[in-house]
Parts: sequence; C-alpha cells; structure tokens
Amino acid sequence: MVVLFVVLEVVLFILLEVVFVVFEVAFVLLEVVLFVVLEVVASILLEVVLVLLEVVLFVLLEVVAFVMLEVVFVLLEVASTLLEVVLFVVLEVVASILLEVVLFVIVLGVVFVAVLETVVFILV
Repeated sequence: MVVLFVVLEVVLFILLEVVFVVFEVAFVLLEVVLFVVLEVVASILLEVVLVLLEVVLFVLLEVVAFVMLEVVFVLLEVASTLLEVVLFVVLEVVASILLEVVLFVIVLGVVFVAVLETVVFILV
C-alpha cells in the first residue's frame, strides 16, 4: 500500500511537472505569437499612418500652392491696375503741361507778330 502511494505520488509529481512544462511552453509560444502579431500590426499601422500623412501633406501643399498662386494673381492684377492709373495720371499731367507750353508758345507767337506788325506799321 505504501509502495502504491509512493508510485502514485511520483506519477502525480511527474504529471504535474509535465503540465508545468506544457504551460511554460504555451506561455512562451503565446508571448512569441503576440510579439509577432503586435509587430506586424504596428508595422501595418505605421505604414497606414505614413501614407495618410503623405496624402495630407500633399493635399495641404496643393492647397497652399493654389492659394499662393491666387494671391500672386490678385497682386499682379492690383499692380497692373495701379500701373494703369499711374500711367494715365502721368500721361494726363504730361499732356496738360505740353498743351500749356504749346498754348504759351502760340500766345508768344501772336504777341511777337503783333509787336512786329506794330513796329512795321510805325516804321512805314
């Protein structure tokens, strides 16, 4: 009876050790599987985030470039309009001054002719 009890105790101890080893192996395998799965998931998520970031940056750069192009176009339109106004005013002033000079020369010519006629009339 004692021998049977000792044999059962040894068998149970060996079975307990086998179960313990099986649990240790299962735990290590679970750790490895979880590590690999998490590594793959993290890699995939990183790729997705990088692609999304690239798309967002591309769209933002497109929008910024479009806005800057529109701003440049508006600034060119404003500059063109200001140049037209300035040229119109300058040409108007120059034309006015030239007209005044021409009128002054005509008046001087008329006065000179009148003085010359008077001198000729007095001399004759």
